[in-house]
Parts: sequence; structure tokens; C-alpha cells
Amino acid sequence: MCKQAYKNRENKMKVIKHDISKFAHCHGFVDALNKLEISNKNTLQDALELYKSKHPKQQSFILIHYYLFSERCIVMGEHAKECVQDVTHEAKKHRANKHN
Repeated sequence: MCKQAYKNRENKMKVIKHDISKFAHCHGFVDALNKLEISNKNTLQDALELYKSKHPKQQSFILIHYYLFSERCIVMGEHAKECVQDVTHEAKKHRANKHN
């Protein structure tokens, strides 16, 4: 793989990880409110709305499938590196299916 393609892929993964981390924070905040019974029980929807309200451009979180997949990896106790590789593979399949 050429250096430029590697750097591009690396930069895209940084953006994906950053956005997923921001959404995970929103999801954790809403989940904590639910445990305190301050909010309703629709945690995922509330987290999506919170993410959008905090985004500088009011952009929706479009990586929900990556987030849910990474949550499954954590719950199943998978090693983080393997999980990232699986997420990358899922992203490639998702893109391939979109173009077909």
C-alpha cells in the first residue's frame, strides 16, 4: 500500500474513532440520566439528539452502525485491535453494498 493511501486511511479512522468517542460520551450521559430516572428510557434516541445538539453544525451522528458494532465487541470482551479490524472490514462491506 502506498504511503498516501495509508495516511488517508489512517486519517479517516481517526475521524471515525473521534466521532464514535463523542457519541459514546453522549450515550453514557443519557444512560446515567435514565438510571437516575431523570430522562425517559429511549437512551439511544436521546443520545442521537444530544449528539446533534452539541455538534457545531447540528449534524446527525451517521456512524451509529460502527458504534453499535464496537459496543458488541466490548460486551463480548474482544481485543480492541481485532475490533477495529472488524469495524474496518464492516465499513468496506457497507461501502461495497452501497455501490452495488
